Amino acid sequence: MLRPLPNGDRPVFAWYELPDDTSICDLDDPARLSERTLRPSIIITRNYDITRAWALSIFQENAWAGVSWWSYCDARWTSIGLWRHDILTSYGVEELNLDHPAMQEAANVLSVDIDRSRRKRS
Repeated sequence: MLRPLPNGDRPVFAWYELPDDTSICDLDDPARLSERTLRPSIIITRNYDITRAWALSIFQENAWAGVSWWSYCDARWTSIGLWRHDILTSYGVEELNLDHPAMQEAANVLSVDIDRSRRKRS
């Protein structure tokens, strides 16, 4: 169940845009996995020592502005680790609340109920 954060922290939604020709190593491409002898289960593990190791290896190739893979939560979502922040064409940050469209969509996709009983009153 999604609930407001109890400690007063405010969640945010960050977005950015990249040029169309940005070189991103797409780990959703089986050929990219095979070239690096990576298995899909290694990509989305919650073991950060393992994920840091494959990310560092790709970074050290000096061929990519970043790397992309499918989300642990839902494979239709793409996660991107970007090393070259200087190539961003635009970016922004929006404060999230339980009514934000991104929260509504995430709750729907993940089949999670939103608990509005603890919502701050204005």
